[in-house]
Amino acid sequence: MNKPVKVLFAGIARYFGDYNRVVSLGVACLKAYVDSQFSADAVQAKTVNILDNNTAYLLSEIKQFAPDIIGFSCFLWNVDFIINVCRELKKNNPSIKIFLGGPEATGRRISLLKDCSADAVIIGEGEGPVKDIIERFIQHKDWNGIRGVILPSYTDEQSEKELPQILPLEMLPSPYLSKNALGTAMQSKMFYPFETMRGCPNRCSYCMWTTLGAKSVRYFPIERIKAELEWMTENTPDTYIFVADSDTFANRERAMSLAPLFLKAADEGRLKFIFQTNLKSWNKELMQAYNHPSVELNVGINTLNPKVQQLFGRVYTKEFVEENLRKLYEYAPRTKVLIQMMYACPKETFADFCAFFDWAWSIPYFDKMFFHTQLLSGSRISGMRKELKLTSRKKPPFYITSTAECNEQEIKTEEIMILCTAIWMCNPHTEHLFRRFVDEYCNKSFSLAFLKVWTALSSVEHNTILDFLTYLDSGADRLPDDFQLDVLHDFFVDKNLDLQALFNSANRRTFYAYTISSYLEKFCDIKMRGVLL
Repeated sequence: MNKPVKVLFAGIARYFGDYNRVVSLGVACLKAYVDSQFSADAVQAKTVNILDNNTAYLLSEIKQFAPDIIGFSCFLWNVDFIINVCRELKKNNPSIKIFLGGPEATGRRISLLKDCSADAVIIGEGEGPVKDIIERFIQHKDWNGIRGVILPSYTDEQSEKELPQILPLEMLPSPYLSKNALGTAMQSKMFYPFETMRGCPNRCSYCMWTTLGAKSVRYFPIERIKAELEWMTENTPDTYIFVADSDTFANRERAMSLAPLFLKAADEGRLKFIFQTNLKSWNKELMQAYNHPSVELNVGINTLNPKVQQLFGRVYTKEFVEENLRKLYEYAPRTKVLIQMMYACPKETFADFCAFFDWAWSIPYFDKMFFHTQLLSGSRISGMRKELKLTSRKKPPFYITSTAECNEQEIKTEEIMILCTAIWMCNPHTEHLFRRFVDEYCNKSFSLAFLKVWTALSSVEHNTILDFLTYLDSGADRLPDDFQLDVLHDFFVDKNLDLQALFNSANRRTFYAYTISSYLEKFCDIKMRGVLL
């Protein structure tokens, strides 16, 4: 009797604050689907989910399981690590078969295969291609011609023309309700991705998913969602659930029917739900239905610059945004709202950004977060690099470093402005100082206030802040964007800390945050006395 084919699905999570045990949903979905399609006698599948880029641990797991096929889910924060692991695996065992999936594999396609020793890239959704790959392996056939699969032998033209393989969602079993699909022990205080739908109605030029023909939105059955939320309530209390839909609320009627299910799980399981959404999706009834302290809405505003909006494919007026933010505050006052914006945008000058920054901080009742615009592989804007005169980092994250309108130093200043203002405004010991300086000395301009403080700081203080940015940029699994989230969640709890002890410890983020806060306190102490002109 033939031995079962062994298939390992590997997910490498990223840092996410106190809730740092993040589960890779993609590999769990693949494991659940493979188990539903093959008998245990034919295929033995396993999921491993690890935190941080721990090569030794991952290689030991692979050695112990001894898979015939291994698949990795590739993201910005782990793709370089996975490339190195693939090379090491092939060096030690040339016969092992490796495929790569996930956003980075989908965006980079054949170029990713050229960077490592993997045997295939899967683009888009992986369930169908993975089943075909395993069937071909069992039959001792090659993987050529499988829809959604790119091989090293493909030409660049073949790679670009390859289309994803999309299955009806009714065929896909739940990774949460399937045995051992998640690849980690279930416990509280975790961070789980969750989906109620697939596909995206938007056509954002900075996102590579919109080039996949995934505009058609498909929905998982509501009975499945109900069962999954009940399972989470019982098995993972006090947990963050990131709803990884493009916009759960774009279909208002369906969102209304889901509201009681989410709120029941929030109340009974102390679950906290994070949704991504667009202001265009909302009306009064929907806002009232999701008015709950365990609901967080990440509202993608991106920019109010008409030129950038046209380029990005997300167009709405300033008046529309302000009116709907006001309504959210009025009709869903208990709901946590995070306004998400972008900087280092093509077609935006430094002065344009400062005006937008001032507008954002003039909104008094919602949290703010600025994302550094990236040239993501496979996105439409990435293909416009030369036309728009864009430069970016060569390795993930692919931050834009200069544009035709904004030079490298100006974009760096934007980044420093965002970081320092987030620290000063989220630290209760400095928030009132900075706001007073903004109001009394800078005509309510946060950007001008920052620039005045920055100009007054010493070269040593400048270098400390730049050192912190370098620290935050030291790996794609630790980003300045994430630190903005950190300071929004009760980061500053104790004013009387020993900074030297913090510096000597591993807690550099706290050291830098309190040190940068002290710079503002010193500046304002001098300024308020009228010493500094």
